[in-house]
Amino acid sequence: MTPFRRFVLIIVCGLGGSLPWDGRAQAAEAEEFARVVAGFDQLEWLAGLGENEEPLDNNDWLPSYEGAPAQTVELSNPHFAAADALGRVYVADKASHSVLRIDPDGRVFTHAGTHEAGTGMVPSAPATTQALDSPNGLFVKPDGTVFIYDTNNHRVRRVAPDGTMTTVLNDASPSYSKVGRGLWVSPDERTIYFADGRVVKKAVAGVITVVASGFSELGNLDVHPLSGLVYVTDRATDDVARSAVWRLEADGRRTRVAGNGQLAGGGDGFPATDTFLDQVRGIAFTPDGGYFLCTHKGGDIWYVDTAGIIHLFIQGRGTGNRNEANGQRPPIVSTDALSEPRSVALAPNGDLLIATNDTGYIRRVRSAVRPPAPDWLLVDIPRHGAHRLRWAGDRRRIYLVERTGDPSAGRWDVLAVTAASETGVGEWSGPGQPEATHLFYRIAPPR
Repeated sequence: MTPFRRFVLIIVCGLGGSLPWDGRAQAAEAEEFARVVAGFDQLEWLAGLGENEEPLDNNDWLPSYEGAPAQTVELSNPHFAAADALGRVYVADKASHSVLRIDPDGRVFTHAGTHEAGTGMVPSAPATTQALDSPNGLFVKPDGTVFIYDTNNHRVRRVAPDGTMTTVLNDASPSYSKVGRGLWVSPDERTIYFADGRVVKKAVAGVITVVASGFSELGNLDVHPLSGLVYVTDRATDDVARSAVWRLEADGRRTRVAGNGQLAGGGDGFPATDTFLDQVRGIAFTPDGGYFLCTHKGGDIWYVDTAGIIHLFIQGRGTGNRNEANGQRPPIVSTDALSEPRSVALAPNGDLLIATNDTGYIRRVRSAVRPPAPDWLLVDIPRHGAHRLRWAGDRRRIYLVERTGDPSAGRWDVLAVTAASETGVGEWSGPGQPEATHLFYRIAPPR
């Protein structure tokens, strides 16, 4: 694995659209996919036993699983996995009516829910005391704020980093379908997009509107990091030829960007719009605007580059119970490595997370390259004792602001999780520690 740098500053103080399909375009697209592949290391088995038997909606949670290694815990219909900047992975474990958290040491804990279906109507309470009902989607912010699509309760819940759960959205529409899963929340948390059966909805300050309709069976959704447009997957189990990825335009139109409307055709190296996608379900954007897809019945993980060309990243099998190819590096095109992937998500540190199979596995493709540390860092210590840091990083990248009084002890406290601006400048300000003789700061990439 490629090593990465960390820049440490010591402070001593007393107070503390597609290209033409020709040779040149094809070479550029191959180069982009090669860069993407080079950014990943091994495919790993992260969690789950894959032993959930029929019926597949069994709740297999046991009290003994609390704090156990994640690879020894039986999952119950896991539908989404996402991570924060501290290396914690969150899993919407639908049939156990909970959200699980896998800590960096590999142990699993209940993060929200009681493992029994219920309404959880207390306005504000510890998340593990409030019942959920078939949570089917997640959105995780880098600082560990977790939004839960509490599907059967037609609500979106928010779990703060301190573990307090509140309700931020209640869709009381009589046409609410209870089959939602796609969820996206803006950085300021004011705007929420969510998929409800056949329609995509938008909530701004709690006011819900329909922004697109006429789909067959919506899967997940994501927002393009540069254009801000919503992309949504339509699994279309009732007519698989309609399985496609759609871009929702600013004027209300929708444009098919992947899937050919047929039952065959295209594939690796072809335009995504010429390619049959067998029940496309998951989508996750890279910072540059390419995106990963997963097809439930096809069992595959695809990458669509910025020119709209699709590339096979991991070849899977749509049925069965597969958990193979551990230790291999993508592209994996000769092994049935996965089955029934239902979501893909990129962690802040660059890892690709994949929730697969009703029987229950979480897989991870490790990032081979961590984001670089800042090139420079400045500090300002006003007379009142607050410390203000400013640094140069990659634009929109996530960074950790960390501090310790003794670097030899190896313990660094995370003060903030923050992103560099569009110009690449990151800033943080906060109080010092008046009792400290020396303070040491560093700006670090996500864990």
